[in-house]
Amino acid sequence: GHCSAGRVPTSVACVRCEAGKKAVEDGTCQPCGPEDHVPIVLAVVGALAVLIVIYYAIDTTSPMSTTKSSLLIAITGGQMLTMFQQVAVFSAVSVAVYSPFKEALALVSIFN
Repeated sequence: GHCSAGRVPTSVACVRCEAGKKAVEDGTCQPCGPEDHVPIVLAVVGALAVLIVIYYAIDTTSPMSTTKSSLLIAITGGQMLTMFQQVAVFSAVSVAVYSPFKEALALVSIFN
């Protein structure tokens, strides 16, 4: 068979578009326009803005004014996030897990 216009014939089921083209509703691929680059530009600008705000907040805050409890909450939150990511990786791998670890994985899997 043949692929629709703009599709790569060597891709599986003609699913990929040629370089510089995007899929449209009729199943063909049309050339990308300038408006197709707006989301990535906005994401980069937004990420830079967030980094600048975080840097400013860290730079202007006196280390002596930071309470120990807020530091403890930040560290604990980071450790919990890391733990949930590791549990998600473990649950993606098919390994025989027995009790009590099976129940523990089932409990924390609600956060995935």
